[in-house]
Amino acid sequence: MEIYCHSVFVHFAVTLFPLSVFFDIIALTFKRPKHLFAAWITLILSGMALLAAVATGLLAKANLRFAPPAKATLEIHQTLALINVVLVFILLFWRIRSRENLPGQGKWPYILISVIAVILILLGGFYGGKLVHHHGIGISDQNTTDHHSAPIIEDIPSFPADDNLFQATDSIRYKSSD
Repeated sequence: MEIYCHSVFVHFAVTLFPLSVFFDIIALTFKRPKHLFAAWITLILSGMALLAAVATGLLAKANLRFAPPAKATLEIHQTLALINVVLVFILLFWRIRSRENLPGQGKWPYILISVIAVILILLGGFYGGKLVHHHGIGISDQNTTDHHSAPIIEDIPSFPADDNLFQATDSIRYKSSD
C-alpha cells in the first residue's frame, strides 16, 4: 500500500512546486501581486506533499528488495529527493523570514534556486520512473526485482520499420481474436 501512496504524494509535490515557481515568475514578469499569493500557497502545499512523499517513500523502500541495478537507481533517486527537500524548505523558510510574498532584494537568487530545484525534481522523477518502469519496482505486487533486470516492455512485439502502423495494429487485433 505504501508504494501506491508514495506515487500519489510524489505527484502532488512534483506538480505543486513547479507551479509555485511558475506563479512567482508570472508575478515578477507581469507585475501581478495576486500571483505571489498563489505561489506562496502552492509552496506551502508542496512542502507538505514533499514530507508525505518522503515518508511514504521510506515506508515503501522498507517493504521492497532491490537488485543491484535498481539499488543504484534508488540511491540516485533518494539523493535527488533529499536535495529537493532541503532546497524547498530553504525557500519556504526564506520566504517566511522575509515576511514578504517574495524576498525583496534576494528575489533573483530565490528564483534561481527555485528553477534549479525544479530541474532536480524532474531528474528525481525520472529516476523514480526508472525504478518502476525499467526495474519493475512495485509492479504487480512484486517484492523483488531479481527477475526484472531488463525493461518490462521487452515483451512488446516489434515490427519492421516499413510496416504501416495501422497494418501492425490490425494484425495484432486479428491474431488475438483467433
